[in-house]
Amino acid sequence: MTGIFLQHRLGLRKFLARYLRNDMDLDDVLQDAYLKAYGIEQKGDPITNPKAFLFTVAKNMALNEVDRQSRRINDIIDDCLPEDYPEQLKEAGAEAQIEAQQTIGLYCEAIANLPTKCRQVYLLRKVQGLSHQEIADHLGISKAAVEKQLVRGMSRCREYLERSAAGQSRHNHGEQGNIVSLSKGQGHG
Repeated sequence: MTGIFLQHRLGLRKFLARYLRNDMDLDDVLQDAYLKAYGIEQKGDPITNPKAFLFTVAKNMALNEVDRQSRRINDIIDDCLPEDYPEQLKEAGAEAQIEAQQTIGLYCEAIANLPTKCRQVYLLRKVQGLSHQEIADHLGISKAAVEKQLVRGMSRCREYLERSAAGQSRHNHGEQGNIVSLSKGQGHG
């Protein structure tokens, strides 16, 4: 298996890049796929096509990683929503689902609007699940700076969502006011 892995390492890495964008995740999955395939081979299980087997193992591990990251993103979004949000969603039906999609979009916008370093720290923690020390080592900053950036990121995201909600509320009330004033204007004419 080692020879097959070394022979196809670059091709396997390019293949995994379809699923994983982060180089660190990509390298981890690549290494884990090799170790898993090697372990299976060492058990004596016959592998008729080692290259295909290695690619299949790598693909399955990449999909598991994508699924894990998706769950993390959902957890992040849950952290930013009000505690009674699930009940609100159940009560409102389809309208609430549209609102939920809009909230997710706003949350992505909020993250995109964070300052670069703050956004990097926030995503490494919340999406990649790195510890504060791992983030500090990865970015070459202190652990205290990581903690400061995380607090800043959470605060700014929350503020962005609150401002957006307040702006939407004013916008909706303004539209209703315009409809009423148009109706009154038409009645006088």
